[in-house]
Amino acid sequence: NMDILARTYLNHKAVSYVDICGKGKNQKTFDMIDIVSATHYAAEDSDITLRLYYHFKPLIAKQKLSGFYEIIERKLPALIYKMEYHGIMLDIAYVKHLSQKFREELSQIESDFHQLVCEKLPNHEPLSINIASPSQLGELLFEKLGYDGGKKGKSGAYSTASDVLEPMAMNNPIIAKILDWRMLAKLLSTYTDTLINHVSKKTNRIHTHFMLTGTQTGRLSSNDPNVQNIPIKTEQGRMIRRAFIAPEEYYILSLDYSQIELRLLAEIADIKAMQNIFNIDDGDIHRMTASEIFNIPFDDVDANNRREAKTINFGIIYGMSAFGLSQQLNITQYQAKYIIERYFERFPEIKAYMDNAVKEAKDNGYVTTLFGRRIHLPTIYDKSAARRAHGERQAINAKIQGSAADIIKSAMIKIDDYLNKQNLPKTTMLLQVHDELLFESHKDEYHHAITNIKNIMENACLPTKTLKTKLIVDANYGNNWHEAH
Repeated sequence: NMDILARTYLNHKAVSYVDICGKGKNQKTFDMIDIVSATHYAAEDSDITLRLYYHFKPLIAKQKLSGFYEIIERKLPALIYKMEYHGIMLDIAYVKHLSQKFREELSQIESDFHQLVCEKLPNHEPLSINIASPSQLGELLFEKLGYDGGKKGKSGAYSTASDVLEPMAMNNPIIAKILDWRMLAKLLSTYTDTLINHVSKKTNRIHTHFMLTGTQTGRLSSNDPNVQNIPIKTEQGRMIRRAFIAPEEYYILSLDYSQIELRLLAEIADIKAMQNIFNIDDGDIHRMTASEIFNIPFDDVDANNRREAKTINFGIIYGMSAFGLSQQLNITQYQAKYIIERYFERFPEIKAYMDNAVKEAKDNGYVTTLFGRRIHLPTIYDKSAARRAHGERQAINAKIQGSAADIIKSAMIKIDDYLNKQNLPKTTMLLQVHDELLFESHKDEYHHAITNIKNIMENACLPTKTLKTKLIVDANYGNNWHEAH
């Protein structure tokens, strides 16, 4: 924030909001502050902003980022403001129904959990345990039930964090019930019980806040409420997406980049085999990978082979270890290690890309995206081996995720320009969620809009960059977000 920038770059300690308004229950609102203090506070903000501008503007040119800044980052705030101001409609009655449904499901899961545990305990002793209490769960799982894998933290209690329980859940219905309960409880508290509170009384819409600097890679993030973390792979997550609706006579349009991170890996690492399959209409990268890794003819790859190849494709570019892959595929670490070695043998460009990304980060302290954005990775120099390893994984993934962020931002700017020039007043950009853009479009305009927006997104690279790997966008529409996706 501005106060930290002022201390870091101007050696100046700014007057904070707390300094003049106080904090806690006795905090005043700004209209209660005397005019002299208010003037000093506001004028200092303006002064520091200008001084920071004079400090940073020359650095952008010096680092040869002026073009990127002018074409992408400088144009985004006005567009983001329009998205936030317009908002998205929510079906309030449906959300209330979901809250009730989730509470009933939570109660049933808790009842099933208690029954399963009682059957496992000696003499079926009665159970009095709070499923929401990590300390009680730890004692139950690792002492009373004697499960392996228990680790005590500094407090002396067993850890029941996700990374401890998830590897145990596959063949253990008790652990599975705990994880199901936590997932549903989080959806209830984060979304169905709180989304209604974010609906504006003036507009009857939700107006999320997008942060342009909220992530390391340049991706947008959102809060109040966070619309980017609603799970899509679970039925409950899809139910929540149904709550985001189009007004009468309108559709929700969803346009989503297909496998953009794998496509950008093929581009950045210059993997000809992957580029070739991506550039074929309906080319199946996971089937091709299965054929290469498992030494199976392309036409003989079955659904299970393809599923395993998909796990491998995404896992390895995120730095998944042999242990992690073995857990995902339910195989031994030895088998997983062999698969990873085989993968790098078939695609040596990926190993070279990973090594080069880590070297770039260590040499410079940052990696650059396809379009020149710098992503700083300070943990690459950390004294802790674990944090250094994390920094190395970030270096590998950041170039890909950052390039994807640059592309979708470029697309957003070009789409906004198109909507303005083509005079489509009844089509509005609503949300950006990872690789997906959401729009609201009138039934008179939606067909024209969706066709042209898809074309813009598939050709959204900066003028200075032409990709050898084709980008594909999946486009659909419906009465709500779930139908459209």
